[in-house]
Amino acid sequence: MLRRFAPYWELLRERWDGLSQNRRVAIVAVGLTAIFAVALLLLIQPPQQYAPLYSGLSADDAAAIIEQLRQQGVPYKLSNDGTAISVPVDQVAKLRLALAAQGLPKSGTLGFELFDRSSFGVTDFQQRVNYQRALEGELARTISQLDGVRSARVHLVIPEQSLFTEQQQPTTAAVVLQLKPGSRLTDEQVRGVVHLVSAAVPGLQPEHVTVVDESGNALWSGGGVAAAGGMSDHLKAQRAFETAMATQLQTIVARVVGNNNAAVQVSASFDWDQRQVDSEIYSPNGTQPQVRSQQERVQTTEGTTTGPIGVPGVDSNVDTYQEGAAGQNQQRSELRESTVNYELSRQVERVVQAPGKIQRLSVAVVLNSAAVDPAVAEQVRDLVAAAAGIVPERGDQVTVSVVPFTTATAEEAVAGPALMDRVLEAARIGAMVLIPLLALLFAWRVLAAQRTALPPAPRYEVATEVLPGPAAAAAGAAGPSAGLPGQAEAALKPPSGPPPTLRELQELAKKDPATVAHVVRAWLNEE
Repeated sequence: MLRRFAPYWELLRERWDGLSQNRRVAIVAVGLTAIFAVALLLLIQPPQQYAPLYSGLSADDAAAIIEQLRQQGVPYKLSNDGTAISVPVDQVAKLRLALAAQGLPKSGTLGFELFDRSSFGVTDFQQRVNYQRALEGELARTISQLDGVRSARVHLVIPEQSLFTEQQQPTTAAVVLQLKPGSRLTDEQVRGVVHLVSAAVPGLQPEHVTVVDESGNALWSGGGVAAAGGMSDHLKAQRAFETAMATQLQTIVARVVGNNNAAVQVSASFDWDQRQVDSEIYSPNGTQPQVRSQQERVQTTEGTTTGPIGVPGVDSNVDTYQEGAAGQNQQRSELRESTVNYELSRQVERVVQAPGKIQRLSVAVVLNSAAVDPAVAEQVRDLVAAAAGIVPERGDQVTVSVVPFTTATAEEAVAGPALMDRVLEAARIGAMVLIPLLALLFAWRVLAAQRTALPPAPRYEVATEVLPGPAAAAAGAAGPSAGLPGQAEAALKPPSGPPPTLRELQELAKKDPATVAHVVRAWLNEE
Protein backbone atom coordinates (compact mmCIF):
# COMPACT_ATOMS: atom_id res chain seq x y z
CA MET A 1 0.00 0.00 0.00
CA LEU A 2 2.79 2.40 0.91
CA ARG A 3 4.71 1.58 -2.29
CA ARG A 4 1.85 2.89 -4.38
CA PHE A 5 2.20 6.32 -2.76
CA ALA A 6 6.03 6.33 -2.81
CA PRO A 7 6.32 8.18 -6.18
CA TYR A 8 3.87 10.82 -5.03
CA TRP A 9 5.68 11.24 -1.77
CA GLU A 10 8.97 11.56 -3.61
CA LEU A 11 7.47 14.15 -5.96
CA LEU A 12 6.06 16.11 -3.03
CA ARG A 13 9.41 15.98 -1.30
CA GLU A 14 11.14 17.27 -4.42
CA ARG A 15 8.66 20.11 -4.69
CA TRP A 16 9.21 20.99 -1.05
CA ASP A 17 12.99 20.98 -1.47
CA GLY A 18 12.63 23.27 -4.47
CA LEU A 19 10.65 25.91 -2.57
CA SER A 20 12.26 29.04 -1.26
CA GLN A 21 12.47 29.70 2.44
CA ASN A 22 9.73 32.33 2.34
CA ARG A 23 7.31 29.98 0.62
CA ARG A 24 8.08 27.23 3.09
CA VAL A 25 7.36 29.60 5.97
CA ALA A 26 4.10 30.69 4.32
CA ILE A 27 2.92 27.11 3.81
CA VAL A 28 3.76 26.17 7.40
CA ALA A 29 1.98 29.27 8.71
CA VAL A 30 -1.15 28.52 6.66
CA GLY A 31 -1.18 24.92 7.82
CA LEU A 32 -0.78 25.85 11.47
CA THR A 33 -3.52 28.47 11.15
CA ALA A 34 -5.90 25.94 9.62
CA ILE A 35 -5.17 23.39 12.33
CA PHE A 36 -5.64 26.01 15.06
CA ALA A 37 -8.94 27.22 13.55
CA VAL A 38 -10.34 23.70 13.27
CA ALA A 39 -9.27 22.89 16.83
CA LEU A 40 -10.81 26.12 18.09
CA LEU A 41 -14.11 25.38 16.34
CA LEU A 42 -14.15 21.89 17.77
CA LEU A 43 -13.45 23.14 21.28
CA ILE A 44 -15.97 26.00 21.19
CA GLN A 45 -19.21 24.03 21.03
CA PRO A 46 -22.60 25.77 21.01
CA PRO A 47 -24.43 25.86 24.36
CA GLN A 48 -26.26 22.67 25.17
CA GLN A 49 -30.01 22.92 24.61
CA TYR A 50 -32.12 21.61 27.49
CA ALA A 51 -35.73 20.42 27.41
CA PRO A 52 -38.06 19.50 30.29
CA LEU A 53 -37.88 15.86 31.26
CA TYR A 54 -40.61 15.98 33.93
CA SER A 55 -42.49 18.79 35.64
CA GLY A 56 -44.76 18.94 38.65
CA LEU A 57 -42.79 16.24 40.46
CA SER A 58 -42.99 15.47 44.11
CA ALA A 59 -39.89 15.74 46.27
CA ASP A 60 -39.44 11.96 46.42
CA ASP A 61 -39.76 11.48 42.67
CA ALA A 62 -37.41 14.39 41.96
CA ALA A 63 -34.77 12.96 44.30
CA ALA A 64 -35.06 9.46 42.77
CA ILE A 65 -34.82 10.77 39.20
CA ILE A 66 -31.80 12.96 40.00
CA GLU A 67 -30.05 9.97 41.55
CA GLN A 68 -30.58 7.97 38.36
CA LEU A 69 -29.30 10.82 36.22
CA ARG A 70 -26.17 11.11 38.34
CA GLN A 71 -25.48 7.40 38.01
CA GLN A 72 -25.80 7.64 34.23
CA GLY A 73 -23.68 10.80 34.07
CA VAL A 74 -26.40 12.87 32.43
CA PRO A 75 -26.29 16.66 33.03
CA TYR A 76 -29.52 18.17 34.34
CA LYS A 77 -31.06 21.43 35.52
CA LEU A 78 -33.67 22.08 38.21
CA SER A 79 -36.43 24.70 38.03
CA ASN A 80 -39.75 25.60 39.66
CA ASP A 81 -38.39 25.01 43.17
CA GLY A 82 -37.07 21.57 42.26
CA THR A 83 -40.34 20.23 40.83
CA ALA A 84 -39.14 20.37 37.19
CA ILE A 85 -36.07 18.64 35.74
CA SER A 86 -34.54 19.51 32.35
CA VAL A 87 -31.97 17.40 30.45
CA PRO A 88 -30.25 17.73 27.04
CA VAL A 89 -32.89 17.85 24.36
CA ASP A 90 -31.44 14.88 22.44
CA GLN A 91 -31.73 12.58 25.47
CA VAL A 92 -35.30 13.31 26.62
CA ALA A 93 -37.02 10.38 24.90
CA LYS A 94 -34.32 7.86 25.87
CA LEU A 95 -34.31 8.94 29.52
CA ARG A 96 -38.10 8.83 29.80
CA LEU A 97 -38.13 5.25 28.56
CA ALA A 98 -35.29 4.28 30.89
CA LEU A 99 -36.94 5.89 33.93
CA ALA A 100 -40.33 4.43 33.08
CA ALA A 101 -38.75 0.96 33.07
CA GLN A 102 -37.71 1.65 36.67
CA GLY A 103 -41.16 2.85 37.67
CA LEU A 104 -40.31 6.55 37.83
CA PRO A 105 -41.98 8.85 38.52
CA LYS A 106 -44.15 7.02 41.00
CA SER A 107 -46.61 9.82 41.83
CA GLY A 108 -48.00 10.19 38.32
CA THR A 109 -51.62 9.80 37.33
CA LEU A 110 -52.86 6.28 38.00
CA GLY A 111 -55.69 4.56 36.20
CA PHE A 112 -57.22 1.12 36.46
CA GLU A 113 -53.79 -0.36 37.13
CA LEU A 114 -54.72 0.24 40.76
CA PHE A 115 -56.62 -3.04 40.55
CA ASP A 116 -53.79 -5.01 38.94
CA ARG A 117 -52.68 -6.26 42.34
CA SER A 118 -55.39 -7.40 44.67
CA SER A 119 -54.92 -7.21 48.41
CA PHE A 120 -56.85 -8.94 51.15
CA GLY A 121 -58.73 -7.04 53.77
CA VAL A 122 -59.79 -4.12 51.56
CA THR A 123 -63.05 -2.59 52.72
CA ASP A 124 -65.92 -1.61 50.49
CA PHE A 125 -65.20 2.07 51.14
CA GLN A 126 -61.58 1.65 49.99
CA GLN A 127 -62.78 -0.11 46.86
CA ARG A 128 -65.11 2.75 46.01
CA VAL A 129 -62.33 5.29 46.58
CA ASN A 130 -59.92 3.31 44.40
CA TYR A 131 -62.54 3.04 41.66
CA GLN A 132 -63.08 6.80 41.76
CA ARG A 133 -59.32 7.45 41.63
CA ALA A 134 -58.93 5.06 38.71
CA LEU A 135 -61.81 6.70 36.84
CA GLU A 136 -60.34 10.17 37.40
CA GLY A 137 -56.91 9.01 36.20
CA GLU A 138 -58.24 7.39 33.04
CA LEU A 139 -60.29 10.47 32.15
CA ALA A 140 -57.28 12.73 32.75
CA ARG A 141 -55.13 10.56 30.47
CA THR A 142 -57.73 10.61 27.72
CA ILE A 143 -58.26 14.37 27.87
CA SER A 144 -54.49 14.97 27.83
CA GLN A 145 -54.35 13.34 24.39
CA LEU A 146 -56.42 16.14 22.83
CA ASP A 147 -54.75 18.74 20.63
CA GLY A 148 -53.77 21.82 22.55
CA VAL A 149 -54.02 20.16 26.00
CA ARG A 150 -50.78 19.56 27.88
CA SER A 151 -52.25 17.93 30.98
CA ALA A 152 -55.57 17.52 32.75
CA ARG A 153 -56.92 16.85 36.23
CA VAL A 154 -60.38 15.42 36.85
CA HIS A 155 -62.21 15.54 40.18
CA LEU A 156 -65.37 13.51 40.63
CA VAL A 157 -67.92 13.69 43.41
CA ILE A 158 -69.96 10.48 43.38
CA PRO A 159 -72.49 10.43 46.26
CA GLU A 160 -73.78 7.24 47.78
CA GLN A 161 -76.96 5.75 46.39
CA SER A 162 -80.09 6.74 48.29
CA LEU A 163 -83.26 4.70 48.72
CA PHE A 164 -85.41 7.70 47.83
CA THR A 165 -85.07 9.43 44.49
CA GLU A 166 -85.87 12.88 45.84
CA GLN A 167 -83.02 12.56 48.33
CA GLN A 168 -80.44 11.41 45.80
CA GLN A 169 -77.63 13.94 45.34
CA PRO A 170 -76.37 14.47 41.76
CA THR A 171 -72.94 13.39 40.59
CA THR A 172 -70.67 16.33 39.78
CA ALA A 173 -67.29 16.71 38.09
CA ALA A 174 -64.63 19.40 37.78
CA VAL A 175 -61.98 19.36 35.03
CA VAL A 176 -58.84 21.51 35.10
CA LEU A 177 -57.02 21.83 31.77
CA GLN A 178 -53.45 22.99 31.29
CA LEU A 179 -53.20 24.17 27.70
CA LYS A 180 -50.11 24.26 25.56
CA PRO A 181 -48.53 27.69 25.00
CA GLY A 182 -50.46 29.58 22.36
CA SER A 183 -53.30 27.03 22.23
CA ARG A 184 -56.98 27.81 22.67
CA LEU A 185 -59.92 25.42 22.76
CA THR A 186 -62.90 26.04 20.52
CA ASP A 187 -66.53 25.74 21.63
CA GLU A 188 -66.79 22.32 20.01
CA GLN A 189 -63.68 21.06 21.80
CA VAL A 190 -65.01 22.22 25.18
CA ARG A 191 -68.33 20.51 24.53
CA GLY A 192 -66.45 17.39 23.52
CA VAL A 193 -64.57 17.33 26.84
CA VAL A 194 -67.80 17.83 28.79
CA HIS A 195 -69.68 15.08 26.97
CA LEU A 196 -66.68 12.76 27.26
CA VAL A 197 -66.65 13.12 31.04
CA SER A 198 -70.44 12.92 31.42
CA ALA A 199 -70.63 9.79 29.25
CA ALA A 200 -67.86 8.03 31.19
CA VAL A 201 -69.33 8.57 34.67
CA PRO A 202 -72.68 6.95 35.49
CA GLY A 203 -75.38 9.45 36.43
CA LEU A 204 -73.35 12.52 35.48
CA GLN A 205 -75.19 15.17 33.47
CA PRO A 206 -73.42 17.82 31.33
CA GLU A 207 -74.97 20.61 33.39
CA HIS A 208 -73.15 19.27 36.45
CA VAL A 209 -69.70 19.49 34.83
CA THR A 210 -67.37 22.46 35.27
CA VAL A 211 -64.31 22.99 33.06
CA VAL A 212 -61.66 25.63 33.78
CA ASP A 213 -58.18 26.31 32.43
CA GLU A 214 -54.96 26.77 34.36
CA SER A 215 -55.68 30.49 34.75
CA GLY A 216 -59.05 29.86 36.38
CA ASN A 217 -61.11 30.96 33.37
CA ALA A 218 -64.40 29.06 33.15
CA LEU A 219 -64.70 27.18 29.87
CA TRP A 220 -67.95 25.38 30.74
CA SER A 221 -70.34 26.21 33.54
CA GLY A 222 -74.06 25.67 34.12
CA GLY A 223 -74.71 23.52 31.08
CA GLY A 224 -73.21 25.79 28.43
CA VAL A 225 -70.00 27.25 27.13
CA ALA A 226 -69.29 30.02 29.61
CA ALA A 227 -66.09 31.21 28.03
CA ALA A 228 -64.95 29.24 25.05
CA GLY A 229 -61.22 29.58 24.83
CA GLY A 230 -61.28 31.90 27.85
CA MET A 231 -63.45 34.44 26.00
CA SER A 232 -67.13 35.15 26.73
CA ASP A 233 -69.74 35.90 24.08
CA HIS A 234 -69.73 39.58 25.01
CA LEU A 235 -65.97 39.73 24.77
CA LYS A 236 -65.97 37.96 21.42
CA ALA A 237 -68.53 40.44 20.10
CA GLN A 238 -66.39 43.31 21.36
CA ARG A 239 -63.27 41.86 19.71
CA ALA A 240 -65.16 41.37 16.44
CA PHE A 241 -66.34 45.00 16.47
CA GLU A 242 -62.84 46.29 17.24
CA THR A 243 -61.30 44.17 14.49
CA ALA A 244 -63.85 45.26 11.89
CA MET A 245 -63.49 48.91 12.84
CA ALA A 246 -59.68 48.73 12.79
CA THR A 247 -59.75 47.08 9.36
CA GLN A 248 -61.96 49.82 7.90
CA LEU A 249 -59.83 52.59 9.37
CA GLN A 250 -56.64 50.85 8.21
CA THR A 251 -57.96 50.79 4.65
CA ILE A 252 -58.79 54.49 4.74
CA VAL A 253 -55.47 55.56 6.25
CA ALA A 254 -53.48 53.33 3.87
CA ARG A 255 -54.93 55.21 0.90
CA VAL A 256 -53.49 58.42 2.32
CA VAL A 257 -50.05 57.34 3.59
CA GLY A 258 -49.54 54.12 1.61
CA ASN A 259 -49.47 50.48 2.57
CA ASN A 260 -47.25 49.30 5.43
CA ASN A 261 -46.91 52.88 6.66
CA ALA A 262 -49.74 52.92 9.22
CA ALA A 263 -51.11 50.77 12.03
CA VAL A 264 -54.56 51.25 13.56
CA GLN A 265 -55.82 49.86 16.87
CA VAL A 266 -59.38 50.28 18.18
CA SER A 267 -60.56 49.82 21.76
CA ALA A 268 -64.31 49.89 22.49
CA SER A 269 -66.28 49.74 25.73
CA PHE A 270 -69.87 48.45 25.62
CA ASP A 271 -72.85 48.53 27.97
CA TRP A 272 -74.26 45.01 28.03
CA ASP A 273 -77.13 45.74 30.46
CA GLN A 274 -80.63 45.31 29.06
CA ARG A 275 -83.26 47.83 30.23
CA GLN A 276 -87.05 48.13 29.82
CA VAL A 277 -88.81 51.45 30.56
CA ASP A 278 -92.65 51.87 30.73
CA SER A 279 -93.93 55.47 30.80
CA GLU A 280 -97.47 57.00 30.82
CA ILE A 281 -97.61 60.74 30.08
CA TYR A 282 -100.71 62.96 30.43
CA SER A 283 -100.96 66.06 28.26
CA PRO A 284 -97.71 65.42 26.42
CA ASN A 285 -95.85 68.33 24.89
CA GLY A 286 -97.79 70.88 27.04
CA THR A 287 -101.17 70.15 25.43
CA GLN A 288 -104.08 71.81 27.33
CA PRO A 289 -106.88 69.51 28.45
CA GLN A 290 -110.07 69.62 26.32
CA VAL A 291 -113.63 69.97 27.77
CA ARG A 292 -115.52 66.75 27.17
CA SER A 293 -118.84 67.62 28.94
CA GLN A 294 -120.24 70.42 31.18
CA GLN A 295 -123.31 70.51 33.48
CA GLU A 296 -124.61 73.49 35.51
CA ARG A 297 -127.55 73.64 37.98
CA VAL A 298 -129.00 76.87 39.59
CA GLN A 299 -131.56 76.84 42.47
CA THR A 300 -133.23 80.16 43.64
CA THR A 301 -135.39 80.56 46.81
CA GLU A 302 -137.53 83.72 47.67
CA GLY A 303 -139.87 84.42 50.73
CA THR A 304 -141.13 86.76 53.54
CA THR A 305 -140.47 86.26 57.23
CA THR A 306 -142.06 87.98 60.34
CA GLY A 307 -139.96 89.11 63.34
CA PRO A 308 -138.75 91.97 65.54
CA ILE A 309 -137.38 95.09 64.03
CA GLY A 310 -134.02 96.21 65.12
CA VAL A 311 -130.39 95.65 64.80
CA PRO A 312 -129.29 92.48 66.35
CA GLY A 313 -126.59 92.85 68.85
CA VAL A 314 -125.79 94.23 72.30
CA ASP A 315 -127.24 97.68 71.76
CA SER A 316 -130.71 96.38 71.03
CA ASN A 317 -130.78 94.32 74.18
CA VAL A 318 -130.02 97.04 76.69
CA ASP A 319 -132.74 98.90 78.56
CA THR A 320 -132.08 102.32 77.07
CA TYR A 321 -132.47 101.07 73.45
CA GLN A 322 -135.72 101.90 71.84
CA GLU A 323 -137.39 98.81 70.43
CA GLY A 324 -139.17 98.91 67.20
CA ALA A 325 -142.33 97.29 66.18
CA ALA A 326 -142.43 93.89 64.60
CA GLY A 327 -142.61 93.72 60.85
CA GLN A 328 -142.06 91.53 57.67
CA ASN A 329 -138.59 90.69 56.20
CA GLN A 330 -137.98 89.84 52.46
CA GLN A 331 -135.41 87.00 51.77
CA ARG A 332 -133.95 85.55 48.49
CA SER A 333 -131.31 82.72 48.10
CA GLU A 334 -129.64 81.11 45.07
CA LEU A 335 -127.70 77.76 44.79
CA ARG A 336 -125.49 77.22 41.72
CA GLU A 337 -123.75 73.89 40.88
CA SER A 338 -121.47 73.36 37.86
CA THR A 339 -119.81 70.07 36.68
CA VAL A 340 -117.16 70.10 33.87
CA ASN A 341 -115.62 66.89 32.46
CA TYR A 342 -112.23 67.30 30.72
CA GLU A 343 -110.60 64.89 28.21
CA LEU A 344 -106.91 64.45 29.22
CA SER A 345 -104.25 63.53 26.58
CA ARG A 346 -102.25 60.42 27.53
CA GLN A 347 -99.18 58.79 26.00
CA VAL A 348 -98.12 55.24 26.98
CA GLU A 349 -94.56 54.26 25.94
CA ARG A 350 -92.51 51.09 26.48
CA VAL A 351 -88.81 51.31 25.65
CA VAL A 352 -86.60 48.19 25.59
CA GLN A 353 -82.91 49.05 25.36
CA ALA A 354 -80.93 46.27 23.72
CA PRO A 355 -77.50 45.40 25.21
CA GLY A 356 -74.34 46.36 23.38
CA LYS A 357 -74.47 50.13 23.44
CA ILE A 358 -71.10 51.80 22.92
CA GLN A 359 -70.01 53.62 26.04
CA ARG A 360 -66.58 54.77 24.91
CA LEU A 361 -64.44 54.45 21.79
CA SER A 362 -60.67 54.96 21.55
CA VAL A 363 -58.62 54.84 18.35
CA ALA A 364 -54.82 54.81 18.16
CA VAL A 365 -53.03 55.41 14.84
CA VAL A 366 -49.27 55.02 14.33
CA LEU A 367 -47.67 56.46 11.19
CA ASN A 368 -44.23 55.68 9.79
CA SER A 369 -42.06 58.78 10.12
CA ALA A 370 -39.81 57.60 7.29
CA ALA A 371 -42.63 57.86 4.74
CA VAL A 372 -45.16 60.26 6.29
CA ASP A 373 -44.82 63.99 6.83
CA PRO A 374 -45.68 64.96 10.43
CA ALA A 375 -47.92 67.70 9.03
CA VAL A 376 -50.22 64.99 7.68
CA ALA A 377 -50.89 63.63 11.17
CA GLU A 378 -53.56 66.24 11.96
CA GLN A 379 -55.39 65.55 8.71
CA VAL A 380 -55.28 61.81 9.41
CA ARG A 381 -56.68 62.46 12.88
CA ASP A 382 -59.67 64.36 11.52
CA LEU A 383 -60.25 61.69 8.89
CA VAL A 384 -60.19 58.86 11.44
CA ALA A 385 -62.46 60.76 13.86
CA ALA A 386 -65.05 61.26 11.15
CA ALA A 387 -64.86 57.67 9.89
CA ALA A 388 -65.08 56.12 13.37
CA GLY A 389 -67.94 58.36 14.54
CA ILE A 390 -66.06 59.83 17.48
CA VAL A 391 -68.29 61.60 20.03
CA PRO A 392 -66.16 63.80 22.35
CA GLU A 393 -69.06 64.26 24.81
CA ARG A 394 -69.07 60.49 25.31
CA GLY A 395 -65.37 60.47 26.15
CA ASP A 396 -64.15 59.16 22.79
CA GLN A 397 -60.63 60.01 21.72
CA VAL A 398 -58.26 59.61 18.76
CA THR A 399 -54.47 59.56 19.09
CA VAL A 400 -52.12 59.82 16.10
CA SER A 401 -48.36 59.35 16.53
CA VAL A 402 -45.57 59.60 13.96
CA VAL A 403 -42.70 57.26 14.87
CA PRO A 404 -40.12 55.23 12.92
CA PHE A 405 -41.21 51.71 11.98
CA THR A 406 -39.07 48.62 12.35
CA THR A 407 -38.73 46.18 9.46
CA ALA A 408 -38.88 43.08 11.64
CA THR A 409 -42.25 41.47 12.24
CA ALA A 410 -43.38 39.91 15.50
CA GLU A 411 -42.79 36.41 14.14
CA GLU A 412 -39.28 37.34 13.03
CA ALA A 413 -38.56 38.85 16.46
CA VAL A 414 -39.63 35.63 18.14
CA ALA A 415 -37.79 33.42 15.66
CA GLY A 416 -34.70 35.65 15.61
CA PRO A 417 -32.67 33.89 18.35
CA ALA A 418 -33.45 30.45 16.96
CA LEU A 419 -32.55 31.55 13.44
CA MET A 420 -29.30 33.08 14.67
CA ASP A 421 -28.39 29.82 16.42
CA ARG A 422 -28.98 27.88 13.21
CA VAL A 423 -26.91 30.36 11.20
CA LEU A 424 -24.02 30.17 13.68
CA GLU A 425 -24.15 26.38 13.67
CA ALA A 426 -24.09 26.30 9.86
CA ALA A 427 -21.21 28.79 9.82
CA ARG A 428 -19.26 26.70 12.31
CA ILE A 429 -19.66 23.52 10.26
CA GLY A 430 -18.87 25.39 7.05
CA ALA A 431 -15.71 26.83 8.57
CA MET A 432 -14.57 23.38 9.70
CA VAL A 433 -14.88 22.13 6.12
CA LEU A 434 -13.74 25.18 4.17
CA ILE A 435 -10.63 26.18 6.15
CA PRO A 436 -8.74 22.87 5.53
CA LEU A 437 -9.81 22.93 1.88
CA LEU A 438 -8.59 26.50 1.44
CA ALA A 439 -5.30 25.63 3.12
CA LEU A 440 -4.77 22.64 0.81
CA LEU A 441 -5.70 24.74 -2.21
CA PHE A 442 -3.21 27.43 -1.24
CA ALA A 443 -0.46 24.85 -0.74
CA TRP A 444 -1.25 23.25 -4.08
CA ARG A 445 -1.11 26.64 -5.83
CA VAL A 446 2.31 27.32 -4.32
CA LEU A 447 3.64 23.93 -5.40
CA ALA A 448 2.21 24.34 -8.89
CA ALA A 449 3.84 27.77 -9.21
CA GLN A 450 7.18 26.31 -8.11
CA ARG A 451 6.82 23.50 -10.63
CA THR A 452 6.26 25.87 -13.53
CA ALA A 453 9.29 27.92 -12.42
CA LEU A 454 11.68 24.95 -12.87
CA PRO A 455 13.77 24.89 -16.14
CA PRO A 456 12.53 22.47 -18.79
CA ALA A 457 14.42 19.23 -19.41
CA PRO A 458 15.39 19.84 -23.08
CA ARG A 459 17.58 22.75 -21.96
CA TYR A 460 20.30 20.36 -20.89
CA GLU A 461 20.57 18.81 -24.36
CA VAL A 462 20.86 22.21 -26.04
CA ALA A 463 23.68 23.09 -23.66
CA THR A 464 25.79 20.18 -24.99
CA GLU A 465 25.67 21.59 -28.53
CA VAL A 466 26.48 25.23 -27.84
CA LEU A 467 29.24 24.56 -25.30
CA PRO A 468 32.12 24.38 -27.87
CA GLY A 469 31.49 28.04 -28.75
CA PRO A 470 32.38 30.89 -26.45
CA ALA A 471 32.15 28.64 -23.41
CA ALA A 472 34.84 26.31 -24.78
CA ALA A 473 37.12 29.22 -25.59
CA ALA A 474 36.62 30.56 -22.13
CA ALA A 475 37.37 27.16 -20.69
CA GLY A 476 40.54 26.82 -22.84
CA ALA A 477 41.72 30.20 -21.78
CA ALA A 478 41.21 29.29 -18.21
CA GLY A 479 43.34 26.19 -18.59
CA PRO A 480 42.64 22.57 -18.09
CA SER A 481 41.91 23.01 -14.44
CA ALA A 482 39.03 25.38 -15.23
CA GLY A 483 37.21 22.87 -17.40
CA LEU A 484 34.28 20.75 -16.21
CA PRO A 485 35.20 17.61 -14.34
CA GLY A 486 33.93 14.42 -15.75
CA GLN A 487 31.36 13.90 -13.03
CA ALA A 488 29.91 17.40 -13.37
CA GLU A 489 29.87 17.24 -17.16
CA ALA A 490 28.12 13.89 -17.11
CA ALA A 491 25.55 15.17 -14.61
CA LEU A 492 24.78 18.52 -16.30
CA LYS A 493 25.11 17.35 -19.99
CA PRO A 494 24.05 13.74 -20.20
CA PRO A 495 24.70 12.47 -23.72
CA SER A 496 21.58 10.35 -23.63
CA GLY A 497 18.83 9.24 -21.23
CA PRO A 498 16.51 11.28 -19.02
CA PRO A 499 17.60 14.66 -17.63
CA PRO A 500 18.88 14.80 -14.07
CA THR A 501 16.40 15.39 -11.31
CA LEU A 502 16.33 18.44 -9.10
CA ARG A 503 17.64 16.45 -6.17
CA GLU A 504 20.64 15.24 -8.15
CA LEU A 505 21.42 18.79 -9.21
CA GLN A 506 21.20 19.99 -5.62
CA GLU A 507 23.59 17.24 -4.46
CA LEU A 508 26.02 18.14 -7.24
CA ALA A 509 25.86 21.82 -6.28
CA LYS A 510 26.75 20.92 -2.70
CA LYS A 511 29.71 18.73 -3.73
CA ASP A 512 31.20 20.97 -6.47
CA PRO A 513 29.70 24.49 -6.37
CA ALA A 514 32.52 25.99 -8.49
CA THR A 515 31.81 23.73 -11.44
CA VAL A 516 28.07 24.39 -11.29
CA ALA A 517 28.70 28.13 -11.19
CA HIS A 518 30.99 27.82 -14.23
CA VAL A 519 28.27 26.02 -16.20
CA VAL A 520 25.70 28.63 -15.27
CA ARG A 521 28.01 31.40 -16.45
CA ALA A 522 28.42 29.60 -19.74
CA TRP A 523 24.64 29.40 -20.18
CA LEU A 524 24.26 33.08 -19.44
CA ASN A 525 26.98 33.99 -21.97
CA GLU A 526 25.29 31.88 -24.63
CA GLU A 527 21.93 33.60 -24.05
